[in-house]
Amino acid sequence: MEFEWDSEKSRFNKIKHDVSFEEAIAVWENIHMEVRNLAHSEDTEKRSATMGWIGKKLYVVIWTKRKNKIRIISVRRAREREEAIFFKKVQE
Repeated sequence: MEFEWDSEKSRFNKIKHDVSFEEAIAVWENIHMEVRNLAHSEDTEKRSATMGWIGKKLYVVIWTKRKNKIRIISVRRAREREEAIFFKKVQE
């Protein structure tokens, strides 16, 4: 799996959410859950979310597929509601 991202957005994400896009790759290396085709402002680009672990914390990564690469758009800590959904799905 290949990843790409805007380095400036990654730097800003690190400041805002204390996690870089490079660190977000770890989500795919562990147990994770994907949600595809999120609603967003641009109809031309399909976005997805993947929830998974970075260290001991659960994160949500927003991404899109471009030229067979995963392009990371943002990453942040999972909210309580999202954590509950994740744990329920993992137990199924």
